[in-house]
Amino acid sequence: MFKLNYKYVILSLALFITIGIDSFSQNGHLKFGKIDKASLEMEVYEKDTSASAVILADYGSTEIKYNTTNESFYYEFIRHRRIKILKKDGYDWANHKVLLYHKNGKKEKISSINGYSYNLENGKIVKRKLEKDAIFREKSSENWDRLRFALPNVKEGAVIEYTYHIRSPFIFNVQSWQFQYSIPSVWSEYAISVPEYFNFKKLSQGYLPFSSYDNNIVNGSITFTNKSRTGQSTVVKTTYSTSKIDYKKYVDKWIIEDVPAFNPEKFLTTSKDYVSKIDFELASVQFPNSPIEPIMNTWEKLIQKLLESEEFGVQLKKCRFVKDQLAAIEANNQTAESKIMAICDHVKNKVLWNNENRIYITTSLASAYDKGSGNSADINLLLVCMLKEAGFDADPVILSTRNHGRISEHLSPHLSKFNYVIAHVSEGDKEYLLDATDKNLPINSLPFNCLNGKGRLVKKTGSRWIDLRNNEKSSHRILVSLKFNSDGEVEGEIEKTYIGYDALGLRDEYKKLGKKEFVEDLINDNENLAIANVTLKNMNTPNDNVKIEYEVAPEGYFMNAGKMIYIDPLLDEKTKDNPFKLEKREYPVDFGCPIEEVYMFNLEIPEGYSVEELPKTSMVSLPNNGGVFKYSVSTMNNKISILSVIKIKQSLFLPNEYSHIKKFYDIIIAKQSEKIVLKQEL
Repeated sequence: MFKLNYKYVILSLALFITIGIDSFSQNGHLKFGKIDKASLEMEVYEKDTSASAVILADYGSTEIKYNTTNESFYYEFIRHRRIKILKKDGYDWANHKVLLYHKNGKKEKISSINGYSYNLENGKIVKRKLEKDAIFREKSSENWDRLRFALPNVKEGAVIEYTYHIRSPFIFNVQSWQFQYSIPSVWSEYAISVPEYFNFKKLSQGYLPFSSYDNNIVNGSITFTNKSRTGQSTVVKTTYSTSKIDYKKYVDKWIIEDVPAFNPEKFLTTSKDYVSKIDFELASVQFPNSPIEPIMNTWEKLIQKLLESEEFGVQLKKCRFVKDQLAAIEANNQTAESKIMAICDHVKNKVLWNNENRIYITTSLASAYDKGSGNSADINLLLVCMLKEAGFDADPVILSTRNHGRISEHLSPHLSKFNYVIAHVSEGDKEYLLDATDKNLPINSLPFNCLNGKGRLVKKTGSRWIDLRNNEKSSHRILVSLKFNSDGEVEGEIEKTYIGYDALGLRDEYKKLGKKEFVEDLINDNENLAIANVTLKNMNTPNDNVKIEYEVAPEGYFMNAGKMIYIDPLLDEKTKDNPFKLEKREYPVDFGCPIEEVYMFNLEIPEGYSVEELPKTSMVSLPNNGGVFKYSVSTMNNKISILSVIKIKQSLFLPNEYSHIKKFYDIIIAKQSEKIVLKQEL
């Protein structure tokens, strides 16, 4: 894309960029190999006393240059990082990995890998060098290699530092920069220098303001000497001429000081969606006297690329190998919905998922079918293939899983942002989203990890964004019925019904453990309940709700104190801790799907006792109908009944709604902790 005629480059571009990286990226106060004693004597980082390590300084710089030898552009990236190890938990920060890209014979090269560890021993600084045998290179994926190295002699109190250079021919893949990590950072700085011919979109993310941002234009001029020869036979005359080219270079530098550690709470997709960082997208290129060349992809181009790929769309035209299996399925199923369900079940039972998330198949769909195992693309493209062969309007949907990162509909499309594929079927006025990687997954449900915003329908005409929701939820209902026997002991039954993702989680655990160990774990995990006669229902029928029933004798929830009996009615099912600890949260609360928890408690009042105290009925709602908590208490015919209902209707809460959801759970915990008090009558 960027290879130009040498003569054209000489006369038009003149990109011998001579300004050194050090002049715009590093401020000079950190010298590699030189360390002050105070850094080694530090025992705790005062701004975060819980930190296991702290990044003292992190410098990165990228400069786009031109190589006259092969007449192409490349970029050079330099990193210098220094870290203080405060606790044993911080030892992992002495291990670093670098990903290097390669494609079509071109590759990124790493050089100048240097590192030291420093320790204070008997008042003296002991310095150990990173040796070559501590540097390892391995294949990460088809187009990526991983280089790893580990700093030596790491102890509590040590300081480590390392530096390296990367040279890359992939201008479109300019290094991003992450300012924030799981440990705090004193200083993080990144600079990039770009010739005026390249237009990059700068995409910043996170909730931390920049301490400093500089944007400068550097003017330069280069004088070239051109040599030409004239004459005939043995008489040749050499003449020299010069040409001068002026150009501009845009230099940006970002600094964030005193970067706090990123502390993820529950209900988060992945921290890399929210940490402070900056990315770059090459939008266009314009050389002198030439029109603008758009670089950013379009959805039309991306969809076309996928449909023309031998590892994706081409496979969907090679489905004749399932003809016989489809004939049997169609003979046994009369309705369209039953055929769709049967085809999905067939793929689930035929091909075992190898736990790899991919958008491209391994070899061929026929091979995956015969082999009986494959990645997510092998399985779900096979599902699309069979559905198409059966005459359904079926197409793939590509998506990014929750642990891979969110997809922005507003940024230019990149296949690297996607890591999973599912099946989409339109049948009449219904749409189905199907996944065949998990036998325990109900029809028209997606794995929870796929509930990550929207996916893109891969279709020649009509490609669009698809909401990754099938109205599935995490839900369970618990019915507790207790009474006092003639010996004054409490006994009764508990019936639990699990729906949606709660049922899926139990089935996965049941499949992993087996029935015997599953029941043993159930008994052991409820040590304050004496459990007997456990019955399991629908553990192997994914489209039905899971039911667990057992007899119980609660031992730790009824306390006798003189003439009083204090009862904890929620037993072990109450919400014990608020999952939201931060006073203020800068990123959304993402439940993934609606949540419903219903708890019903019935207790027969023993003879000779009366109710002294009961929890009061209460209800609290989240703003905008986002959720509700109902707690109702009643007595009738010598029986106490309590109903506790928690419904989270809104899957995503923005940071400005965090205080509401935090307070919501505070109220739930307080109410569910209230006790019933019975008093013995005289």
